[in-house]
Amino acid sequence: MRRRGFLKLMAAAAGASVVPRAFPSAAADDALDCIIIGGGVSGLTAAWQLSERPVLLLEAEPRFGGRAISGNHGGWSYAKGTEYLGEPEGVFAEMLDELELPMVEIPAPMDMLYRDGSFHSGFAGRVRLLVRKGGLRTYNRFLRTLQGLAGDYAPPPEYGAEEILARLDAITCRQWFDEMDLPDIYYEMYDVMARGLFGANLDEVSALGAYEEIAYDFEGAEALEDMDDVDELRRESGPTGSFTFPRGIAEFTDAVGRDLEEMARAASRVTDVSGNDDEGYEVVYTDGSGGEVSLEAESVILATPLPVTLQIARSILSAEQADLIAQVPYAPYVTVAVFSDEPIFDRAFDLALPGDFFFSDFYDSTWVQRHVDDDADDTEGHVASFYVAPRSFRDRSLLEMTDEALLARCKADLERVLPGTADLITGHDVHRHPYAYPVDTPGQFGRLQRLHETLTGGLQLAGDGVVYPTFQTAILAGEIAADRIETFLD
Repeated sequence: MRRRGFLKLMAAAAGASVVPRAFPSAAADDALDCIIIGGGVSGLTAAWQLSERPVLLLEAEPRFGGRAISGNHGGWSYAKGTEYLGEPEGVFAEMLDELELPMVEIPAPMDMLYRDGSFHSGFAGRVRLLVRKGGLRTYNRFLRTLQGLAGDYAPPPEYGAEEILARLDAITCRQWFDEMDLPDIYYEMYDVMARGLFGANLDEVSALGAYEEIAYDFEGAEALEDMDDVDELRRESGPTGSFTFPRGIAEFTDAVGRDLEEMARAASRVTDVSGNDDEGYEVVYTDGSGGEVSLEAESVILATPLPVTLQIARSILSAEQADLIAQVPYAPYVTVAVFSDEPIFDRAFDLALPGDFFFSDFYDSTWVQRHVDDDADDTEGHVASFYVAPRSFRDRSLLEMTDEALLARCKADLERVLPGTADLITGHDVHRHPYAYPVDTPGQFGRLQRLHETLTGGLQLAGDGVVYPTFQTAILAGEIAADRIETFLD
């Protein structure tokens, strides 16, 4: 099942709907039904869903949104984290409607791939490359395999360990590709995908973990009869199926944070969580002034990266839960936004670079705003962004590199692709994400399914580490956690 179909199914199954905005006062800290820890999109969604109750959201950073973070330069808004989303559905679409916050579809061409000195545009370019390097028969066989799995696929907590899914969960994506006897071009193309989306390589991501993102490229695709069919592909000129906001994904999380009003507190770093379902939960945090505050609530949602969850709440987790959580590895990534007086790359929204490049993707950060914002003519200069992911989730050296070293590595490889453009760079902005990607290593779907089965009371986990590592499934995780808390409290 594709991600969008899965989101729709889960929204229907949960019976979820966005509640009217009728906030109880969060000042009544001694009568809280729930404390939500973590103000990324998952925690914000959970707070939104529970907003008819006395709940409080605590976020350690001075802003809400997690990886949805934007900067501004010369009137251009540029993403420093999440770049784009699939089509909004379910609770996400309802939140957007109530916030009166329309999304915009990213104009084509959405993406390009650089290989062997040439640029390959959009879906058509990728297919041409796969067919010309690997053969038409292999491509059609690959497509049939992907589409044959679609009816059974679902991530936790709806994952069913049918024989084929359980087996794909147990092996790496490279092992799966080996079994399909795929040519090298498939490994190259999807290894850069794995780096860019998971901070890991094909030897680390499970076949099932990689499946959804690989299959996403082929929604609605048909088998090709001959090379004439390949040459006639023009999908890049049609709808891209990818969405954002005119000034970045942070428009959404900022709007939700504002709408929650006094129910949400930023600059509130939780240091300890204790308690149980029978006696209630105590949450200790430091406020913006450095003072320590202790609050009590009937229930808790931990919408933090799972390593943070272990740090602050190990005492309320069972030994099994702690063990399952500890097996979810996280990879970092770094964004390096660069400023220039003239465009560096403006032929597509995203340029992906398979092979030995330091960065996996290079974005035209002005692409959407230039196409949809009537005021774009009032902006100055140009902004582009390098997305730098490790080659292995075990490598965290990116977090230790200086800004200057990161920029130098990016510029050196940029010159290999677009000679002469590195000298155009006049400034930069580096942002590090230490817990960027929860990596679906072999066995992850089964482990997360079991973790969900243990969450039956007033302690719930949310975030992209407990469903699937994307922005929209983090929304889903917040919705699921809130629904379970409603059941517990009732």
